[in-house]
Amino acid sequence: MVKETNHLLAVMRQRQEHRRSALGNLAHALKTPLTRLSQIAEQEASRFAAEPATDFRNAVTQLGEIIDRELKRARLVGAAAPGQRFELSRELPDLLEVIKKLYATKGITFEMVMPPDKVFGGDREDILELFGNLLDNAAK
Repeated sequence: MVKETNHLLAVMRQRQEHRRSALGNLAHALKTPLTRLSQIAEQEASRFAAEPATDFRNAVTQLGEIIDRELKRARLVGAAAPGQRFELSRELPDLLEVIKKLYATKGITFEMVMPPDKVFGGDREDILELFGNLLDNAAK
């Protein structure tokens, strides 16, 4: 029974990794032509009336945001590998410094208060992205 359960868990982990990989490949495949469309919109904007050019740029931006949002959701849904740890006190100060630099001109004051030695189980990149998004949204 234990052997079969472990096998099932290994198969499920493998499928999850394949899905994440496929989503990454899809995002890359979509972002490349989307970037090109954005470049064309900027280069050719003067040839079109202002309103259609703006509508086109907005549509390209929305598509990019949808792709990014769905990729983030897919990454956050994935379960962490056993034993992975994310230490807040070690990881967040560097992330906060990046956010401070990005929004330096806004005059925002950030204060970091966290419990000592707080640790999360989970993928480091996923948790950094989650906190990065939260800090970025707060700063905006």
